[in-house]
Amino acid sequence: MSLQTLRVVYPLWQGGDNTPYHLGARLLDFLCPPPAESHHYKTITIPVPRPPAHHLTQTALKKLTQSTVKDNIRHKETLLKVNEQALTAIRQEAPEAVVVLGGDCLVELAPFAYLSERYNTHGNKMGVLWVDAHPDITIGKEYDCAHAHVLGMLLHRKDTDEEFKKLVRTPLTSSQVMYVGVHQMLPNEQAYVDSEKFGFVTPEEVIAGKGFHKIQRWVEHEGITHLVIHLDLDVLDFHQLRCLLFANPNEPPSVYDGIAKGIVPPAALVKLLRQVSSYAVSSQSYSSSSSREEEGSLFNNNNKYRKAERQPLTIVGMGVTEHFPWDAINLQGLLYQLPLIGTSKL
Repeated sequence: MSLQTLRVVYPLWQGGDNTPYHLGARLLDFLCPPPAESHHYKTITIPVPRPPAHHLTQTALKKLTQSTVKDNIRHKETLLKVNEQALTAIRQEAPEAVVVLGGDCLVELAPFAYLSERYNTHGNKMGVLWVDAHPDITIGKEYDCAHAHVLGMLLHRKDTDEEFKKLVRTPLTSSQVMYVGVHQMLPNEQAYVDSEKFGFVTPEEVIAGKGFHKIQRWVEHEGITHLVIHLDLDVLDFHQLRCLLFANPNEPPSVYDGIAKGIVPPAALVKLLRQVSSYAVSSQSYSSSSSREEEGSLFNNNNKYRKAERQPLTIVGMGVTEHFPWDAINLQGLLYQLPLIGTSKL
């Protein structure tokens, strides 16, 4: 019998060159509700080289000073190897749906590439909700941490690293992507996003409860049948949820000046994603031959609800990334230095 859902625990930190991602992914796996006991659900962990032990004792967030850079990407060889292994493992399991627990945002590359292969075919179309404070379409010559390149890789953006793009057999198009929460982009990011005409739900629209109808219209207009959701926790207001990058207690707030910070309250985001989930569930029982008018659909020229074929929508991917449990991170650093508990290699 086929595997319905694969949970991928993916403690990747090299994409952001930031060691706390490793512990963040492992704790996400612990915090998530356990799946129902079923042969339809399986969990795998992608083997990722652990951060250097000596770095785990440094409470301040710093980039590793000995990072190797190749083709304008830090840790490129490691990242390629790990992502190839992840993609192979997911293809072998051949799940219908994938849950990803990261790790930096590059953890989405292999799972989303697999899902695009599976669901952008035979009359189906996959859409991606990119819920993030940042667009993640940067290229290496602009910024050398590959976690900020991941959506560009999935889109086969020009000037994105060719070796990573080879992992994506079925690239996305910009019309298949709807940004949620992205704001205050850098000039180079804004120029690309404008040129490709991505859809947007602004943070203000999420907060005001106006995001769902934009997503619904996008799904219907594009004929999307399968939906994948990327959730970078940094889209959230770090004043309300402290396990986020910008709540780092070891650095002054000025360290993050010039970087877009999430402003969406957690409750507002949960409400939006639950609306999307309910819409997907309801679409499964919708009959295009029914005479009832479609709720919340696009209007015709007479400002009346129009009848339209509504494809069933299935959510087939959910990724959660960028978890920074600062107290646990600092406690880990302390434990590594204690007698008998700690390591003599420090």
